[in-house]
Amino acid sequence: EFNCPRYRSCVPGNPHAAKNDLATLIRTGELTIERTGYDSYDRTLAVVYVDDANTSCMMARAGHAKYVERWDDGGLIATYCEQGG
Repeated sequence: EFNCPRYRSCVPGNPHAAKNDLATLIRTGELTIERTGYDSYDRTLAVVYVDDANTSCMMARAGHAKYVERWDDGGLIATYCEQGG
């Protein structure tokens, strides 16, 4: 069982299952990574698609992720998921 650290807000469920589902998902089709910027540590921020479907939307619909508005720069994820992405 996974225990969420007190300082975080975690999605209910098994994080190992989520990781395995994501790994399977990205092997099922053509992967596209669209860079949207960099964070304060110079790491790439990106939106990832499998066969033109947004992986963030798919993981959220599966219950493995939750939408956090402050992490959605420009509302890109919200817009895409609302359109069925």
